[in-house]
Amino acid sequence: MAKNGQSINSMNITGIEWTLDRDFHFGIENAKYMEALIDEIKILPTKRGNIEFSSNVWDFSHCQEHKSKLNVVFNFNSIPTVFIQQMKMFVLLSTINCSYSKNKISTICNEFQRIKNYLKFLQKNGINSISSSNDQIIDSYIETKASLSTRSLEGLYTCLIHFYEFFIINYNYTINVDIVKLKEIKVLHQVVNQQTKENNKTPDIPKDFYNKVVALMISTMRDPSQNYKNRSAVCAYLIISQTGLRITEIQTLETDSLKCLTLPNLNCNAYFLTYKNFKSGNAFKDFINVDIFANELTKEAFETLLEMRESRPNKDGNSYIYLPDVKHLPAAPYTLNRAFHSFLNKKADFANPDFFSYPGLHSVKVTKEKLVISPTVKQFRVHVCTTLYERNVPLQYIQKFMGHLSKEMMGYYVRPKNQKQEDAEFSNKLLNDLIHNQASLIGTYASDIHKNIDDFIKTKKLNIATDLEEIIEQLNGQFIIRAKRGGVCIKTSIRDCAKDARTNEMFCAFNVCPNLFHLYYMVDISYSDFQKTKQTFQYNAAHGYKLQALKELNNSKAICTKRLIPEMQDLRNRIDLLGVENILQTYPNLSEIIFNYDTILEEVEKWSKITF
Repeated sequence: MAKNGQSINSMNITGIEWTLDRDFHFGIENAKYMEALIDEIKILPTKRGNIEFSSNVWDFSHCQEHKSKLNVVFNFNSIPTVFIQQMKMFVLLSTINCSYSKNKISTICNEFQRIKNYLKFLQKNGINSISSSNDQIIDSYIETKASLSTRSLEGLYTCLIHFYEFFIINYNYTINVDIVKLKEIKVLHQVVNQQTKENNKTPDIPKDFYNKVVALMISTMRDPSQNYKNRSAVCAYLIISQTGLRITEIQTLETDSLKCLTLPNLNCNAYFLTYKNFKSGNAFKDFINVDIFANELTKEAFETLLEMRESRPNKDGNSYIYLPDVKHLPAAPYTLNRAFHSFLNKKADFANPDFFSYPGLHSVKVTKEKLVISPTVKQFRVHVCTTLYERNVPLQYIQKFMGHLSKEMMGYYVRPKNQKQEDAEFSNKLLNDLIHNQASLIGTYASDIHKNIDDFIKTKKLNIATDLEEIIEQLNGQFIIRAKRGGVCIKTSIRDCAKDARTNEMFCAFNVCPNLFHLYYMVDISYSDFQKTKQTFQYNAAHGYKLQALKELNNSKAICTKRLIPEMQDLRNRIDLLGVENILQTYPNLSEIIFNYDTILEEVEKWSKITF
């Protein structure tokens, strides 16, 4: 095995429950065992189903009940006969190890399709055995794929590496392919692909188009005269527009996915949507359940689908909320895409590419002759993330809301304005909230700031209903406003703050700076700070570090009395004034505090009086 002395890692796969030990890995001895097992029982050792090894169609859809059949069926019929047995072993051993991998059955199915095309190329060029292939034939094949994107070429090299590693590990062939070279080329494509992604990020949806398409979807959802295809697709896309869910997540919502939580102390209900996130599946389950807040539009769209569902045939007897006219459910993702694009073509004049052009939106084919302007599902996801981010919702909440979004993914989904403009927007929003009494400052000189704003408006004889922009513009010249963790710094001086270098460590964090103010919608950050100082106190106290423990106790009590309790009291006032629905729609990061309000308040009040 010349050129292949490097270490080979096993390929792992998830999504199928095998009857074999989960520690089963690749290796020549294991491959021999598997061959003997197949010769003896002739049935793939899956926990469910009855797939014969000799069959040229392996359908794993019974193992993937919440996925369409699009990427779970392996058809060996079009593979050159000389390679079929080896490809079956490749598929079987690639899918049988399900320990600690992020890959899924659909990933192997995609690799299978690419390798199948490569094997056809080998046979066409007179190569009828894996050991006869070499670097030159791979280069020739890659030349036929010159039109592919960098991302697709990276994926193709990945497949070829996996394929040849499989033979190196499991067969006594002499493989005349330089795996190291393949990996080096793959890395080059990977680097270019990352740069391409950075330069071609999915743009946000133009505000004008977003408002028009959402308004049209709402009117269609509420029109019972619309046919099921249009109305159901609109309801599904309306949920997407409000939540940023993917199509696979929308199509696997079930009749009990919408949950209601009664908040007796606040005299209201809150709604949650439980969806299946397939991106975060693990070795033991193909998906995880994620709960997200459902606003009124999401709730209405879900309930409309539930109502329409009663008149639909459901031959499979499943409980999916969306029932398009397809043979098997859930449908392939393009089913919902096509239905929505067809709807836009018929009902949305503003989506006609012949008359309108929207930056960042592309035309898609409805038929061979017709095009329509439409955002992609990813663009709706970007829009939701960006909207939450620009409303100062913490990134940690957005990560949880989106199921798998990491800090590194912020730039992939979030499209904030530049920092200078973002600060201006924060300042404008804060002043707008204060002027309209949507929020009140909490802090040492809070009443002075409010009085100064009121006096300014009266002295200038301005009207907040007609002169709002002028008021905010002039106030921005009177105050220096900066966002800080757990608060906002408001100064009437343009001089640099002497304490600025340490504001987040001491002065701002523990509310000893006279310029620091906070508001009710920052209560989740205050509660997080309280929990950290409380845990640090308990650790120091348990280990006999009395001085450090006393310091942390004083810090935690200061957070309770100066930040948390006033913020929670104002939060209750705002809920009484605006309602939970409006609060959560603007500040979804407050859900945990609101739904556990009494418990948290009792804990905080008790802790503020503790002695040591």
